[in-house]
Amino acid sequence: EEPLQKDGKTYGQFSIIQGSVGLSTGLLYAFWNIWCPHCMTMRQEQIGVTTLIALNVVAFLILSTFWSAGAPDYPVFVGAAVAAQFIGNFTIYLLFPMVATYYAGWLVAPVRAGTDVSSLVTSLIGQAENPHPGSGDLTFSISTLFFIYAVFSLCGLLAWSSIMYFGTGLRYEVDKEEGTVTLSESEDESDDSQTMGSDSEEVREAMIRKSKRAYCLEGFACPRKLVLPVILATLSQVAQWGIAASLGQIGSAMADPDSCHGSQGKRIYRLSLTSSMIAVPVGSLLSTAVACPRLLFNILSAIQITSAVFIADCALGLFSASVDFWKSELGGEVYIVCFALVGGLEGYLLTMAYRYIGDADEVPGIRRQSASRLLSLLGVLAVNPISFGLGFAIDKGSVRCRDI
Repeated sequence: EEPLQKDGKTYGQFSIIQGSVGLSTGLLYAFWNIWCPHCMTMRQEQIGVTTLIALNVVAFLILSTFWSAGAPDYPVFVGAAVAAQFIGNFTIYLLFPMVATYYAGWLVAPVRAGTDVSSLVTSLIGQAENPHPGSGDLTFSISTLFFIYAVFSLCGLLAWSSIMYFGTGLRYEVDKEEGTVTLSESEDESDDSQTMGSDSEEVREAMIRKSKRAYCLEGFACPRKLVLPVILATLSQVAQWGIAASLGQIGSAMADPDSCHGSQGKRIYRLSLTSSMIAVPVGSLLSTAVACPRLLFNILSAIQITSAVFIADCALGLFSASVDFWKSELGGEVYIVCFALVGGLEGYLLTMAYRYIGDADEVPGIRRQSASRLLSLLGVLAVNPISFGLGFAIDKGSVRCRDI
């Protein structure tokens, strides 16, 4: 484990990969939505998601056979990490906007919870495979571990195939031959087209000029009532994947009262990671039960952002007066709680934001689609510059655990 972690530099390298791939895929997704926001039919999007899940199965099968090739640089392992980021990002771009647009809002939470629960289970299996980190004693081989992950991905593929086959939660009638969905005229019309009923040439020309200016933003248009949930859900991803995921290991090492390599810091990180992995699917599942009142949604967002600031403070020493606190026993427990809150609330807030979009029956279908696409894009473009910057700093050693 120690040669792989390299005093936290491995986390920095993977943060760089996450940031680089995220930014590149985000730009591609943005250009696609600007150039042709409605090019893909629902069936094409369904096929795209199915293909991505199938590629994930293939990637795990390759890892199960060749993960150790080229040690100690592990090029196959690193290459799989790049592929995983591509597959994960494009799944976010396609899956959640499609569900929020064409399916009932309640289906968003089970779909997101399914991905989070599978992540939890696979992480627990990984911990069962290596119950004593650093000892080198494994209960079963790493190849077996990746094969188990491939089986879980296959189960996800079968679950998604069943949703498509039975049409679970579909809100529209689908053209069987073309796989297209036609929105009603009332959904497809803008407010301006309903209120400006004049046949005058000037009005028509004004609407044409306006439509040309708005075309570039058509794929990411967001109704006013959904703007704040989209922003707060984006910040929830920044807190979880930009801050906690990048700085979690360093922060836990800084919370060790003895040294950066002390047993207490490793215990804190292990408990933090485990509690976060449990909290994320729990948050997603809770969002399934009932829609969250907007005021409570805003309060929970503030709690999560505050918890992320605490994690950053512990890792980076933002406030010198708190250094001694974080090294105390109480500080270590608070760090674990903050880590769990950031993860659990990310699962809850992001899923609930997609549910707000999917449940907004009064919003035209094309606006639900564009709002959900905007949320998917912002989640990547806002997180990955932070991940890249922190990962680069960690890799170069400018951000690291410091014995105080």
